[in-house]
Amino acid sequence: MVEEIDKNAEIKKLESEREKHVTRIFWILIEIAFIFGIPAAVAVVLVKFLGGHTLYIALPIAFILSWVILILHYRKMSQRLKDLDRKIKELKISK
Repeated sequence: MVEEIDKNAEIKKLESEREKHVTRIFWILIEIAFIFGIPAAVAVVLVKFLGGHTLYIALPIAFILSWVILILHYRKMSQRLKDLDRKIKELKISK
């Protein structure tokens, strides 16, 4: 009986953790959509105002800018994770 309660509690904990991951993935996808969408929209607006040949310059620049922003965002998140891992390791060693 106690074993079944522990199992149910563990299942609920894992389901909750899964939901947190799904939510986080959703927000990351929204961020990526904005990272690529905003520069592309700006490029399209520039093409409308400046003329047709600007398309060949504005869209590649928007694409490159989006990737640069995405890489910088990844590095920032990666650094946060490294800092957390380092703190966890320090706490485990100090026990």
